[in-house]
Amino acid sequence: MKTISVLFPVIILAALALFIVGIVIAIKTLVREANAQEHVHAAHGYAGFWKRVLAALIDSVIVFLGTMALYFAVGRIASLAAWFYYILMESSQYQATLGKMIVGIKVTDIHGNRISMARSAGRYFAKILSGISFLAGYVMVAFTRRKQGLHDMLADVLVVNK
Repeated sequence: MKTISVLFPVIILAALALFIVGIVIAIKTLVREANAQEHVHAAHGYAGFWKRVLAALIDSVIVFLGTMALYFAVGRIASLAAWFYYILMESSQYQATLGKMIVGIKVTDIHGNRISMARSAGRYFAKILSGISFLAGYVMVAFTRRKQGLHDMLADVLVVNK
């Protein structure tokens, strides 16, 4: 019985180490592929890391306040508000959330066109992967040639200056 109690933490640690190594390899591969594929050069340049962080902070405040207001008005359905906000705004004619509009950036496909609602939804849910990788998927924006995060690469989108 003692052998099992000693082996269990070792197995858990080994699995965690393999998980982390797998994420690092996947991110390195995606970065290498993204840097190798130069389909489109954005006319006004790619939106940088800090500009995107500022837009995300603005959007977080907007979503928080909006969700709280909706929660008190309609209840639990308000949890869908953030999902609708990002998907509808990024696939709209503005191609940007309010935070992105304020800082002067927008989301496009790799050809510079407006993205579909399906692609926007894919990008939204891909942000989960960017977050659970200890935010490495977001930090990638600072180090890739086209300033793409993991979620941008998976959705095949660019974030560019207007």
